[in-house]
Amino acid sequence: MPTFRYGSRQQTAPLVFLAVLLVASAFVPLAHAQPSVVATVNGGYSPTGVAYDSAKGEIFVADYGSNNVTVISDSTNAEVANISVGDSPSGIAYDSAKGEVFVANVGSDTVSVISDSTNKVVANVTVGDTPTALAYDSAKGEVFVVNNAPDATTGTVSVISDSTNMVIATLSLGIAPDAIAYDSAKGEMFVANYNDYISVISDSTNTIIANITGVTLPIGMAYDSAKGELFVACSPNVVSVVSDSTNAVVANVTAGNNPYGVAYDPGTGEVFVANEMDNTVSVISDGNNGVVTTVGVGNQPQALAYDSGKGEVFVGNMGDNTVSVISVGAAPATTSTSSLVTSSSFAATSSGPASTQSTSAASQNSVQTTTSSSSSGGGIPVFPYQFTIAAVFTLLLAASYLLVRRRTSLSSHPSQS
Repeated sequence: MPTFRYGSRQQTAPLVFLAVLLVASAFVPLAHAQPSVVATVNGGYSPTGVAYDSAKGEIFVADYGSNNVTVISDSTNAEVANISVGDSPSGIAYDSAKGEVFVANVGSDTVSVISDSTNKVVANVTVGDTPTALAYDSAKGEVFVVNNAPDATTGTVSVISDSTNMVIATLSLGIAPDAIAYDSAKGEMFVANYNDYISVISDSTNTIIANITGVTLPIGMAYDSAKGELFVACSPNVVSVVSDSTNAVVANVTAGNNPYGVAYDPGTGEVFVANEMDNTVSVISDGNNGVVTTVGVGNQPQALAYDSGKGEVFVGNMGDNTVSVISVGAAPATTSTSSLVTSSSFAATSSGPASTQSTSAASQNSVQTTTSSSSSGGGIPVFPYQFTIAAVFTLLLAASYLLVRRRTSLSSHPSQS
């Protein structure tokens, strides 16, 4: 009998150990598939702005070179409408409360307001000099418009009420502001100024409450609602991560060449960055601020928008007049809180920030620079069928154990003749 017990343990111990590993694996989330391009769509002439309409399941693309907005159905990836707007449309934003799309017209100093139910312009609002980017403030029912003013010493922000389609406030900024993102948790707007700082605007007072330094030629931004962080595309190949609680840079991520537009995917906790000179999109995990993968797209990508209904990212490629559709490789999020920031770049002479409210990133936080790639992503769900697989394997192993034990028992107790 002692010999039988010892031999049984030797034969079944590996099986028991494997069963434990399988059960434990049920509690480890499966990584989602890598993002990849699943379609390429005609995007009009020089697409420089992209916005997602969650109510209609449509993508609105600002065509800078043709003075039009192309409307794409996300169910067919086909063009369903073409809308004439102002001169050289650039930035674009969706107003979910009104079911309207706001388009910044660089050449005519106006903002066109499009009804998504009729795909027609219902209003034109005169704003400041050279409007390039917009962001919708859902809490206030307002649209903030960045006026680049390339020939002036300062740019401005025009605040439009979506109930009256009228400008209700104008703020002075730094040199050549070119991007904007809305922070829904703080009720603040972040505006990228070409002269190496970001202005923070309170939407309750429409005043600048802070300036963030430590960014180089910022040109695109997106707000990450889960982390309370802002991802900022900077020259020449860096994405700076800004904490909205400290208004300071907390990390720098190496991306592709000349990062431009930025979009946030709350479903995977990933940030998508269009690299204009590489013809790629860098995918950054907000869990570790590392590049997860790089996706090849069309020529000269500039603008992005996340489609929460389909779990896809639409990328406007200015150089070849196309829109690349990237599947993020995970279940789509039920809601999207990403801020779209896209515009055409207007170069200006760099100088320091004028405001004395400037917050130095170096003095408040240690900045982490991330250059290595990572295969892990943030917010990856645990799939229920993992538990079923583990249970089936465990039962099979248990049956194998019993069979081995029975055979060993029979060999140890031969029948008496």
